[in-house]
Amino acid sequence: MQGVSEAASIQMQRRARLDQTLRYDASMHDDAAAKRFGFSGAIIPGVYAHSFMSQLVLASWGLEWMRRGTMQSRSRRPLYDNEIVTVKADAITRDEDSLGVSMCVLNAAGEQAALGHAMLPYAAPPRIDLADFPILPLPDTPPEIRAGEMKSGMRYGTLNAVVDAAYFQQSIIDFDEDAATFGREGIVHPGLLLRLSFRDTMASYRSNTPGLYVSSVTQFHSLLHVGEHLASSAVVVDAYERKGNHYVEIDQLLIANMERPVARIRRHSIYSARG
Repeated sequence: MQGVSEAASIQMQRRARLDQTLRYDASMHDDAAAKRFGFSGAIIPGVYAHSFMSQLVLASWGLEWMRRGTMQSRSRRPLYDNEIVTVKADAITRDEDSLGVSMCVLNAAGEQAALGHAMLPYAAPPRIDLADFPILPLPDTPPEIRAGEMKSGMRYGTLNAVVDAAYFQQSIIDFDEDAATFGREGIVHPGLLLRLSFRDTMASYRSNTPGLYVSSVTQFHSLLHVGEHLASSAVVVDAYERKGNHYVEIDQLLIANMERPVARIRRHSIYSARG
């Protein structure tokens, strides 16, 4: 696949489609639930647009980006199951510290559905002290969190499980990933990292309404491979209400084999949507 150019913008197309192996009951990725909240049907998780944009970056900067780079993404409009989307990247910019590139995902109508920005710093990120990131088990019965009940300082548990080969292979299909490196070497790509970060936070609490991804900022630290254990340490750093929706901001570190930082993600989500 053609990579991001330093001289001109480039684009590619992808098909956004829901993973048919997963259960989406009562989520925004379920037709009935999505329609109750004003959508025309099941919407694609925000992680898909995030993954599509990251493919353009990886095609140009390679795996070094996943060892020290950053990725921001923000959802603006929903994408629907089976929709053909266009992913566009501007020309690469340079400054004294890093390379940078801005991107967007356009829906079938040509409207901006997601925005992104990636950077490749020349220097490695600061080292992380894992002692500052407690790893907690998932609760046997996740407590229910209603609107306004999420508070700063609340922590999340983690499954701390091996990254399964079948789950990994399904993600390659889901994200329309065509980079041979991932399949051949079993490297977990940015879309799956973000999906795995959701797995732990969603299993720690039960919300009274379906949730929605809003935005994230990821600092990569190292590569994660299929067969490695992945744990996370996450904490609520902010919670607030806006126009009837209740938002949570989470600081989450993904950790391989209990010893190596993989990525640190700052994520905003709606945990309780207005009816």
